[in-house]
Amino acid sequence: MLFISLVALFVTSSCTKSLIYQKHKKIPDFNWTYEYAIPFNFTIKDSLSKYNTFFNLRTSSRYPYSNIWIRVKKFDRNGAMISDKKYEFILADIDGRWFGQGLGDIIDNKIPLEKSILFEHSGEYSYYVNHEMRSNTLTGIMDVGLSVEKDIN
Repeated sequence: MLFISLVALFVTSSCTKSLIYQKHKKIPDFNWTYEYAIPFNFTIKDSLSKYNTFFNLRTSSRYPYSNIWIRVKKFDRNGAMISDKKYEFILADIDGRWFGQGLGDIIDNKIPLEKSILFEHSGEYSYYVNHEMRSNTLTGIMDVGLSVEKDIN
């Protein structure tokens, strides 16, 4: 029993060691409007390391599309815009099977956003995420999140 506890502790600690930031924001009434740019603010302490960022999306199975377009605006510690990019993510296959992990009606997606990036300076950074779909209001969006992990490779 002690051995199993130690292995579980090791696995848990090694999995979370590279996580720098993770935040999920609940979407009111599961309706994400085009105008709602979701802010994510985090601190980078080590500007010499590389990082991976992830877009986290929780939907209900009632989300009506097999993809999502998002826009990510990235700002540095001084409030200067670093980048403004659009991304398309495929969430389901052609037969409507969701790619994310699911339990019942809930589907969780952790989608790579940026890989092996450098933050020029240590300090505060902000990402603003809004959807870029043709429909003004996306139904079935439960929450939206951002994760930042130190690239350990």
